Amino acid sequence: MKARELTVQRQWDSLEPGSRFKSADNLEIEIISTGLWNHEAGPDFRDARIRIDNHVVTGDVEIHSRASDWFRHGHEPNPAYFNVILHVAEIDDLTGAQREQLPPLMLLTDSKKNDSAEKRTRSGKCRAILTGKSFEELSALLEDAGMARFREKSDIFVRQALLDGIEKCTLRAMFEAVGYKNNRENFIELFERYLEYDPHIREADYEAILWGESGLLPDPAVNPPVEELLKFESACWDRWWSIRLKARPEIQWRRDGLRPFNTPERRVAAAVMLIRRFGEHPLRYFVNLSMKVGSYKVFIEEMLAALALHDEIWDYWINFHKPKKSAAAILGRSRALELAVNVILPAMYAFGRLEKRKGVADFALAAWKELPAMQDNTVLRTVAAKWFGDGEPAAVLKKSAAAGQGAIQLYREFCRKCAGDCAGCRLLDSLH
Repeated sequence: MKARELTVQRQWDSLEPGSRFKSADNLEIEIISTGLWNHEAGPDFRDARIRIDNHVVTGDVEIHSRASDWFRHGHEPNPAYFNVILHVAEIDDLTGAQREQLPPLMLLTDSKKNDSAEKRTRSGKCRAILTGKSFEELSALLEDAGMARFREKSDIFVRQALLDGIEKCTLRAMFEAVGYKNNRENFIELFERYLEYDPHIREADYEAILWGESGLLPDPAVNPPVEELLKFESACWDRWWSIRLKARPEIQWRRDGLRPFNTPERRVAAAVMLIRRFGEHPLRYFVNLSMKVGSYKVFIEEMLAALALHDEIWDYWINFHKPKKSAAAILGRSRALELAVNVILPAMYAFGRLEKRKGVADFALAAWKELPAMQDNTVLRTVAAKWFGDGEPAAVLKKSAAAGQGAIQLYREFCRKCAGDCAGCRLLDSLH
């Protein structure tokens, strides 16, 4: 069944703009853009644009072999699927009542012809222009866009700092970041619960609070941890039960699509280590570091070393019952770099502006420009294929974090907003 579904996905991805179909309910459907193939949890294609009975709509597309798989896979109550504008399937086996609950259904019944199709990203009309520019011109374009993204992030810190203080909003952003995309909201919830405790209790028992409020400590009477973690788990339980504020609903951690390195348990361990290393004033730590070292290069290396987190227990465990095959930092260098790019340096820049300490703001901005390139992600891989193909100009995306951030900024501001419909893209006009 998965193989058949993949075949239908490939056929959908191969459809050309302007392709026309009839829905199962006899609606006129015209493809403007098939969207971005999503290889993670959620709808199969993001940011598609289609015309349904002369109304242009933008949203997600979900693909199945059998249309009834929508219910079999549990999509109906899942908010991740609320933005699906078109349901595509090979076989229509829905009842009338089921069809009324779903987006329009379009059938692709000849998908066997496309079994050999490969996953690909359709080239944008901007490719010819971008590949004609020099490396220096592309660098300037991307770094300027990256700076705009940096200032946007800093502006968010300024607004939040006026309400909550710069240190609090920086620490909250660090918590959110260690949750990664699957559990960002859950880590914000954990942070807010943590702050409800008295500061003196937080200082002495931050580890017990975070583990206790996370709801991840296994019940020793029902599902005890492995012997190696029993002492740690018992100590957290014993301390938390003596200080807990109140009973409340458990945080609903998401585990679907997670790599073993990124389990909620290891992420909570990372949050604990952040408090252990920086207390509740991480920004003070990095501002002081910048004043002490002076050199951007030395500052970046010491900042990334400080943000790379190891734990004597959780480097070796996935959860309370399963060990890792080999040791791995609970927050490695690549994730440390993401924290520097998205949290620490934008927050430092905001702090310098708020406190009228121009030297701090200038240092944060200059250091940010010097950060090395981040790991590839879905957006950068899409950009590389859409704008540059396999050509050498794609190397500009790996020049620095600033260039990569600029590519993300341009993609989200232009490609994503026009849902792959190059005819309506303002970036294409400006490049001319």
